[in-house]
Amino acid sequence: MCDHTHELDLTMVTSGSPLQASIRHLISCPECRSAAAPRLFPLLASKFPAVDEEKDLSPELDAAYDTALDRSFATLFEHRHALRERSGVRGALALYAEKGMAGLEENPRLLGGLAAYRSLLDLCQELRYEDPKRMVDAGFLAVYVAGRLSARRFGAPRVADWRCRALLELSNAYRVSDRLDDADRTLGEADEAFQAGTGDDLLKGRLFDVRASLFADRRCFEAASEALDTVYAIYSQRGDKHLAGRALISKGIYVGYSGAPEEAIRLLQEGVALIEVGRDQALLYAAVHNQAHFLLTCGRLGEARALLWKYPASPEAMGGRVNLLKMRWLAAQIDANLGELWRAEQGFLEVKRGFEEAGLYYKAALVTLEMATVLIRENRQEQARDLVVEVLGVFKVLRIQRESLGSLLLLDKAFEERVATGAMIERVLELLRRAEDNPAAAPILP
Repeated sequence: MCDHTHELDLTMVTSGSPLQASIRHLISCPECRSAAAPRLFPLLASKFPAVDEEKDLSPELDAAYDTALDRSFATLFEHRHALRERSGVRGALALYAEKGMAGLEENPRLLGGLAAYRSLLDLCQELRYEDPKRMVDAGFLAVYVAGRLSARRFGAPRVADWRCRALLELSNAYRVSDRLDDADRTLGEADEAFQAGTGDDLLKGRLFDVRASLFADRRCFEAASEALDTVYAIYSQRGDKHLAGRALISKGIYVGYSGAPEEAIRLLQEGVALIEVGRDQALLYAAVHNQAHFLLTCGRLGEARALLWKYPASPEAMGGRVNLLKMRWLAAQIDANLGELWRAEQGFLEVKRGFEEAGLYYKAALVTLEMATVLIRENRQEQARDLVVEVLGVFKVLRIQRESLGSLLLLDKAFEERVATGAMIERVLELLRRAEDNPAAAPILP
């Protein structure tokens, strides 16, 4: 149950502005709805004129009472059913992780209906920066549940919309998990589902948003910016300044990564001015992180560090553990550029271990190479070479493209001949970041 259910004051239901807050809370919190129902109906009854039971009601009023009662009881039954479905979602996710689809086929009642579908989409958002592997599982199951929704009951276009949304979240989950080919394929399926749907503007905005993120991970920043122009136009026309600002922040990120950091800083500042920070704190931190990154790119190290210190991060504020690691990564880069080598080394080591624990081995490999540059600056050549050999092993396991693997082999040869320098490692890092299928150079995205 919601931990503030006991604080919900039902006497507020007749007091103006608090009424709106109470209703919004009850709409968004099924647990509180269930807890409040026994007290809510007597309270509401006391607020309306009593009906003289000895007098016959007019047919119109009698029908109105019947309709209101029918809706009330239908809503209560719907909430109870939704709670049962939501309670099964996490169990289904754990069962799927353990036994795959075979486990779900043995327990077909665990998943089904719109409540389970929506809960799985919510889980995709919750797990995005905390557990990318489980995010993929949640997205896959959302597609599975969407495929079982009745086109006869809901209409084929609406079901196509729901399937499209699930496919979009699965595509985004693949992208976050560095599985870009799977993300591409799934995004194509989502596009087909959108064409068969209602043409909903918000769904179109999400489609272009996910497409922009995937373009960016493919280093196609111009295409990503063009996709975001569509997103910005949709939300501006709808009068949603927050989501329009979100699109500007994303565009600023991609403009910066395409080689225009000063323009990126301007776009990020414009986007932040439009957003509602309380509505999405992680979005603010995405803008802060990337603005600090571009300040670092421009050599404005003091401003970059001051910006990070102004917004101390936590996993909750950042949107999850992975984003917090990216912020710590940036702080270590700033430390290294300021010549604070011991502090930078400790930061890189922390981030490397965190990415490895999250299963993000490509990102961990890049951090390892950055740590090697710090060790070279401290004249610790042998330890630096050990890190390069470690990255070679990771790249072989990940089957990284031949060009990137070859550059690392040349770097290892330079260490063997005792001619390796930090500049050589930087050139290899640049090559890896610019690789067409590089999933690791992506910034923190809103």
